[in-house]
Amino acid sequence: MEPMKLLTQEVETILQKYEVIASDRAVYEDGELSYYKDEIDEDLFECYKEFLALTESVIPALRSGKYKYEDLALALRVKSIYEFADFISSENENFPMLDGYVETLQDWIWTPLHDSLRKVFTLEEVQVVSTKPEFDLAWLGYCEGLELYSIYVDIEEATQAASVISHLQSLNMANLSQIQQMSETLDKLQGIIVTLFHLGVGDLPKDLQGLRMRLVRGYTKSPQLHS
Repeated sequence: MEPMKLLTQEVETILQKYEVIASDRAVYEDGELSYYKDEIDEDLFECYKEFLALTESVIPALRSGKYKYEDLALALRVKSIYEFADFISSENENFPMLDGYVETLQDWIWTPLHDSLRKVFTLEEVQVVSTKPEFDLAWLGYCEGLELYSIYVDIEEATQAASVISHLQSLNMANLSQIQQMSETLDKLQGIIVTLFHLGVGDLPKDLQGLRMRLVRGYTKSPQLHS
């Protein structure tokens, strides 16, 4: 039998709390669930914040190598609302009301561990990364198959992410798969930055303006990046 994943009990405690709340928000007609009251959106946002706090609490142990990414409960490692919905569906017996609501969601960003990793691994932090466990965590936060167009809707955030990934590349700690993923992620970020640049979304501080222009020029001069 597979050993229990780290923080599984804490995850279940949070979900049980919001299962009760979802039950309170449910509205029945003719004995059947019809819809949930609008307040459930705020409830689920609060649930996500609790997941973020949980993942942030364990990052020091991940950085030290005491635990690995794979040791964490699956609910904390999901990379989309769809993966979270699949998890809740697999636990339907324990969380039927949450399952009924979460399965209707489409546009939510639900990446608790990855959000927490990006919060911790700022450009200043990755500049002092010296171990492979730390590198792998920073790489996960920025490059592990996330829906970038949903995450980055602001030029400054997208450009900061590109700065972090560029620095990770310079550390020469990546394996071949990580190298490829970093390159692909940078390509996508370049496209996002160009789009936001032409839309005039957000102003950058002066220390990032040069990088943005280099990314824009690099993108517009590389036809293969537009595909």
